[in-house]
Amino acid sequence: MKNEYPPIGAQSEQDRLEILRLAYEQGLRGLDSQDATLSSIRQSGAAIAALNGLTAAFLGRQALEDQRVAFGLRMLSLGIFEWIAVLALVTSVVSVVQLFRPRDGWIFHFEPSRVIDQFAFGPKATNLAKTYEVLARFAEENYNSNGPLLRRLFRWLVLAIIAFCVHVCSWLASLA
Repeated sequence: MKNEYPPIGAQSEQDRLEILRLAYEQGLRGLDSQDATLSSIRQSGAAIAALNGLTAAFLGRQALEDQRVAFGLRMLSLGIFEWIAVLALVTSVVSVVQLFRPRDGWIFHFEPSRVIDQFAFGPKATNLAKTYEVLARFAEENYNSNGPLLRRLFRWLVLAIIAFCVHVCSWLASLA
């Protein structure tokens, strides 16, 4: 038995309303997903920051205990691996700071009062179908405007992870 669909353009008002509601809900799901991704990136950044601190405290302390005494003063002589470790630590910390730095432009929700004012009252009041349509388009615009910001933060996170790995490997090489 073949499914019968109404001809194009012959959809009922109820079908149109359901399609618009579906688009609106999909738009909200996309924004929720982006919000969760942002939280995950920042949580990962916090973990990288903590690991950097532990690594610097334990491995760095051990590697830097090899100090020499000259003219009665303790002189810190850094080898190539120590310098690489310190530069990697600084790079990772700067990357994590970028993850937590406040940024303008994030939009994950609609302001309820604006929705009410725009669609329920006054000269611009409209029906539910039009409201769903406009809100679905707003959600899509917000999703698209959040995308580049999220990609930029993800690149900072990747840099922080790479720098952390270099940091650990450099301290270990220094200790070897």
